[in-house]
Amino acid sequence: SEDGKFVYALSNKNNNYLALVKFDIESKKETEVISLSQKSDLDSLFFNHYSKKPISAAYDFMKREIMVLDSEYNEDIQILQKIKKGNITIYSNDRKNEKWLISFETSETPASYYIYNRTNKKTSLLFVSNSEFEKYKPTKSQPFTIKLGEVDKLLLFVTLPTEQNAENYPMILNLINTDNRKIGQKF
Repeated sequence: SEDGKFVYALSNKNNNYLALVKFDIESKKETEVISLSQKSDLDSLFFNHYSKKPISAAYDFMKREIMVLDSEYNEDIQILQKIKKGNITIYSNDRKNEKWLISFETSETPASYYIYNRTNKKTSLLFVSNSEFEKYKPTKSQPFTIKLGEVDKLLLFVTLPTEQNAENYPMILNLINTDNRKIGQKF
């Protein structure tokens, strides 16, 4: 914090999932939960590097969900979510917080990197991480959950062939538990 009384920290104390909290330096205790999901651990954070305040938190369960932590940025996040399909990652901002370095990525497309101008609300493409990949039409992974016991759910992603009759094909399962960690493969 600007006054040096607290720091932002990641914690799952008193929660099932990793959350962003305020940690009081003097009392050495968590004083406030800033951002928490009931579905998954916190996946990424975007801070204003100059004000040292969090702008948004992202959680990635079946798809990435962004929680805006500072209402000043609601419009910007809404605009970014409409610009292009995919998971948005915000990497950095300039000193005036007018320009952000961002990317969009899906399971079917390579990451594309942009400069987002907060003043005119427009993006400028910088580059695509693997432009050769764009000429192919990969199939989309479909997320779903299966129940494990009384409470837990197992998150699965299935990619089916593009043919109409997607039967009798081998299947590879990448198992991810509710903590969003890979726990093995089955063939």
